Amino acid sequence: MNWGVDFAQGFFIGKGEKVFEKAGKKSFATVASFRYSENVEGEQKSKKSGGVDAKKNAGKAGKAGGGGSEEQDVSLEKEGVKKNSALSPFLKDCRTKIGDFCVEGITFFAETPVPEVLELFQSNVNCLLAVVVDGENRVLGTITRSKFLGLFSSRYGFNLYSRKTIGSLMKKDFLFADENESLIKVSQEAMERDSENIYSPVVVLSKGKYRGIVTVKNLLDTLVNVEVAEKTKDLMLKNKILLKQQQVQARDMKMAELVQKSFYKSAAPQSKDWEAAFFFKPMSSVSGDVYDFYADRNGGFSGCSLFDVSGHGVASGLVGILSKYLASQIFRMYSDKKLNAMLKAFNRFLTEAKGMVENYLTGVFLRVCGSALEYVNAGHPDVFIKRPGKKTAALGEDKKGFRGTFIGIEGLPEEWKTVEEKLEKGTYLLLYTDCLVESRNLMGFEMDGRILGKVFDRACQKNGNSEGKTAKKVLEDLMDAFESFTEGVPWKDDLTVIVLRYKGL
Repeated sequence: MNWGVDFAQGFFIGKGEKVFEKAGKKSFATVASFRYSENVEGEQKSKKSGGVDAKKNAGKAGKAGGGGSEEQDVSLEKEGVKKNSALSPFLKDCRTKIGDFCVEGITFFAETPVPEVLELFQSNVNCLLAVVVDGENRVLGTITRSKFLGLFSSRYGFNLYSRKTIGSLMKKDFLFADENESLIKVSQEAMERDSENIYSPVVVLSKGKYRGIVTVKNLLDTLVNVEVAEKTKDLMLKNKILLKQQQVQARDMKMAELVQKSFYKSAAPQSKDWEAAFFFKPMSSVSGDVYDFYADRNGGFSGCSLFDVSGHGVASGLVGILSKYLASQIFRMYSDKKLNAMLKAFNRFLTEAKGMVENYLTGVFLRVCGSALEYVNAGHPDVFIKRPGKKTAALGEDKKGFRGTFIGIEGLPEEWKTVEEKLEKGTYLLLYTDCLVESRNLMGFEMDGRILGKVFDRACQKNGNSEGKTAKKVLEDLMDAFESFTEGVPWKDDLTVIVLRYKGL
């Protein structure tokens, strides 16, 4: 087939030349400008691509430095960072060298005429530095864009320098770094330069030969990423430690909850002359409320106690368990003593046993024998009594000074008085912790003792007659009224409510 030409191949159609001539100034500047722009665009695309490109670069860097990227991924995973997480590329940046951030840049031989360099700088505004190398690619010097163009800013600048070569104008004092040097170290050296050279790119060498340049902007951007990555990694490690501590605390809290529940009675005692019902709800896993029921030698109901430990959480729960154990022992040991004497002994043993723990208690003891009732109050909310045919009243309200101070703190006055009452058949008693009277409704009002007394009155009535209504039913009606009153407002404390009914002999 005849194409009508002497020679044809590829995109160039024409007669081949035996000897290649040197490219002209314009052609050289165009090619050099295109190569530099291509490098800059590639660097920007690499930044935008995020973790993928960073991962590839880190892998290449690992091979060049003798360690693969897989080893870096393993070390990151040991520190709690997933291999493919968004943070891992930045953490790898902390370990990579300055060579991983350089771009190829523009190089000239020392014999290159100044007009060729001038045309390059004029045609490519992104070129900040020209590097002068020899035939073996060793760096001889550099010249910055601002310095070079400044030579031609004067009236006779072009006439003075147009006949020179770039080698006569280059600067031999410049900052260079080996490709394996630390990024942070090179950044510190770059920032320590004088004001004239502080923004000049850094020349990167590989085995003593030119590899590329790193701009100050790239250095600063990378340092910011490294700093953020290091801080984030530190936070991640601290969060990991904190998470482990929270898991241990949650486990300990669950164990304390199980231990406390094993100490508390799950069902109210019943006997031929007494019946009981109770409601118990901790605000958190472990409660500071302590309740207990006591029986005589024959298994009959002989009394109960209710205490409220200050504070919340494990500390108050453990003090509560200790208090419950000591109270049950003291109740049996002092069965022939007055309740105020028993309370003094309990206070002494408790204060000594808990030591420097600051939690204190409020509480009540009740002891019954047939229709006889003994009662002592240690800074606790009043016990309500509902006698047949009468309104609810505070137990012992006709006795002055029966309310004593709280217990568990050494040095407080031990002024507790025993209240004694004779009970009628069908009498109800109400014991509770302060959550019952301090909880608020949506209007911000508390269910104080006055409102509670009226609610308890209604709960004890059955067709106008209190006789025959069980303690369980009274408790259910009371709690329904309380939950309706506080509807929409969360409780802010542990709650324990005990209802006792004397059925008579």
